[in-house]
Amino acid sequence: MLSSGSKGKRPSLAAMLNLAAKVWRQDLGCQPETLGTANTGVLAISQVLRRIIIETFEKRSEVEKEDLKLESLAKSAGLSIFHFHRLFKATTQVTPADFLTACHALALQDALCKYSIGGPRPNPKAVRLSSRWSEGTARKALGDLSLEEYANGAKSTSIECCRVSAPIGDLEIAYSREKKTPKVTVHAIVPSQDLSLPIGNHFRTSKRSEVYTQRLQQCVKELEEKCQDRDVELAADVISILWRARLWLKLTHDDGLG
Repeated sequence: MLSSGSKGKRPSLAAMLNLAAKVWRQDLGCQPETLGTANTGVLAISQVLRRIIIETFEKRSEVEKEDLKLESLAKSAGLSIFHFHRLFKATTQVTPADFLTACHALALQDALCKYSIGGPRPNPKAVRLSSRWSEGTARKALGDLSLEEYANGAKSTSIECCRVSAPIGDLEIAYSREKKTPKVTVHAIVPSQDLSLPIGNHFRTSKRSEVYTQRLQQCVKELEEKCQDRDVELAADVISILWRARLWLKLTHDDGLG
């Protein structure tokens, strides 16, 4: 069990990521500064990914938050904006802007859904949106549901849930679909291991469905074939959220089931 140094206190995401990276390096017999790869460019991208994850998933005050603009990220990687953008896309298969958007969306889903399963429902007014986001942008991130609708279990929306297998483990996906079209609207993508109960327990009208499981699994397979070579080089502690981000982007931006 991870320990944050104070009894009963949950460790921060930053502490867990740093500890995971440390254990991973020790298991591979790597030097602390190498993160298991001799490619300094990939090392720099791993550091940027970790920075974005920490800044978007942790509850931090605006004073504590770091600048996540493209110029700042490129500078932290020691690269020009052009070369940083090109290397980031080549390494992760997504752009920096898309990854940042996906992280904000997934963090918002987690705040309103994952941690409320089996417990009291969160107060949507207590959720702080990114300064870059409007309520309309947040609504798109939640699959066209308002913060209040999402937090209260989307009573007026027919939600379906399924589980798919991915390289990072099983993922629970909550979605809704239009009856006369193949279009699917994704509401949540969460690792099964992070849930004490199936994700369907959060949504009041949800039902388990295998209708789209095969097609969702095919999307995962396509991503795996596209990304597996680079993922071997990336730091292990960023892979889980990177994978969720890729799948969310594919299903929401690329119409992966269309």
